[in-house]
Amino acid sequence: LGSVPAPTTSPSGKPNCAQLQRALRTAPDNVWGANTDQHGVAVISATQFGGEVFPYGVAFAQGCVGATQDGDWGNDSKLALKKTVMKVQDALTAMGFKPGDSDGVWGVNTDKAYKAARRAG
Repeated sequence: LGSVPAPTTSPSGKPNCAQLQRALRTAPDNVWGANTDQHGVAVISATQFGGEVFPYGVAFAQGCVGATQDGDWGNDSKLALKKTVMKVQDALTAMGFKPGDSDGVWGVNTDKAYKAARRAG
């Protein structure tokens, strides 16, 4: 088994969230603020765990996952969502949180890790 890399932190001592921000397709400024929250909510809400709802609209969620913003949440959007969740899981792991395997499924462990990262950010 490979070694687990040390968590990335910013000069403030807070976990570096730029990788997470890139995964959510928001400005990677390493400041977990309103834009990061909005993109995170859009991605989580689009998952089965989040109820498959779109509080900011389908096109916004598509932008957060890198799908074509056509307002149709079809197979391409669902595949992009899975890939985005995997990137978020990787980012959470790099930040020192434990979402479990990077499997592209937003579940209880990923949600706990995300919330812990948010509190730390």
